[in-house]
Amino acid sequence: MAASERPSDQPAAALVWKRGDFSETSRLVTLMTRGEGKVTALAKGAHRPQSPFLGRLDLLNLVLPAYARQRRSEHLRILVGVRLLHEPRRLREPARFLAASYLREVFDPALPEGRADPELFDVLSGAVVVLERCPAAGLRTAIHGLELQLLEALGVLPDLSSCSTCGTAAVRGEPLFAEPFGRGLACGSHRSPTARAAPAGALAWLSQLRTTPARSWGSLPAPPRGTAAALVPWLAHVCERPPKLRIPALRWAVQLAREARPPAATDSVARG
Repeated sequence: MAASERPSDQPAAALVWKRGDFSETSRLVTLMTRGEGKVTALAKGAHRPQSPFLGRLDLLNLVLPAYARQRRSEHLRILVGVRLLHEPRRLREPARFLAASYLREVFDPALPEGRADPELFDVLSGAVVVLERCPAAGLRTAIHGLELQLLEALGVLPDLSSCSTCGTAAVRGEPLFAEPFGRGLACGSHRSPTARAAPAGALAWLSQLRTTPARSWGSLPAPPRGTAAALVPWLAHVCERPPKLRIPALRWAVQLAREARPPAATDSVARG
């Protein structure tokens, strides 16, 4: 190996975040790291049948990358090796893959290239584990729980029990309203024309989810009506637009939950 291609020191674990073709044989890979944020690197020969990168650069794999030593004037890193630490195989299932792709969509704007955010990286790493391990019937709950964790880590999630302006508490039959641009919750007297209704039942369920450990999310009841809509203004604030993959991800999660239910008892009446 040439001196200029010796691996750099002290590699750190990274999540495979994005991939794209660089040439017929090579790939550009974006890795998400705890200490550096996003890192873009070139994997030479990644498309070749005997490439050492084969099967290791799949989305959301946890890897230990090794880079070639660089001159200060060189901005694009060169991958010279990748050790696969964990492959989240269950995320290859359609519903889980779509949920993971959606969370990648909402985390991405919060983690710009070249800026590290260790706390948010830990939330992201935990999210991958949750989506891989949660029971099928609890995937929708897991999505909402991870949304809350993201919003809380970014300082966007308000107190879910009362109006951010006057402190009026949410009561059954009288919803509060989720304000856009991260402005929290508002009562009927302080809402803006573009605020979205957040039913008291949905806010109570989200509050319970917020304080429940992720390992126990599967024990919670199904989200009540209005839960998904209540979070839209704050997620749109994070993404600077409504997330595109959210509705498909939640629909697939609901379908997965239905398929996971035990079959209803049926009469065993023999027909002559």
